Amino acid sequence: MSREDNATNNSLSFNQSCVSAVSCGLSIFGAIGIFLTFALCPGIRNTARKLMTFLTIADFLQTSGYLASIVVHGFGDHVSEKLFCTVQSAVTTYSSLVSFFLTVAIAVYLFTAVNRREVSSTRVLVVSNVVSWTVPGNHLTIFKAFHPLNLLHVSPDLA
Repeated sequence: MSREDNATNNSLSFNQSCVSAVSCGLSIFGAIGIFLTFALCPGIRNTARKLMTFLTIADFLQTSGYLASIVVHGFGDHVSEKLFCTVQSAVTTYSSLVSFFLTVAIAVYLFTAVNRREVSSTRVLVVSNVVSWTVPGNHLTIFKAFHPLNLLHVSPDLA
């Protein structure tokens, strides 16, 4: 690989990091906007809005993890990178799964609210939050428990 090709790859990686950092910043800015409107406008605190706020918390964690990764890989110390990568991976994986479960909970809530017209908002909030925040945590705990035993390792021959 020539020096020019290497410079092109490095600048492409830098450009991708810049676009990703801007995207993360905009996402964090949007999350702060959602938090502020929830805090400052008590009249719009219905069940769907509360679920959306919990979804925003999960997305905020995910975006913060991605932004931290960009910063550490761009400016960080490569000695402690393995620990950082493990923690960052756990946070972003967990928050992605929480985001997925909360999105499903919002869809089920809206479907039920339209079709049944009577939905217990307290029950929806409790059940959706318990499921959405504990199932991904259990998933990560199980993975972390079996990962050191190499029980989840895929052989290169099978890949």
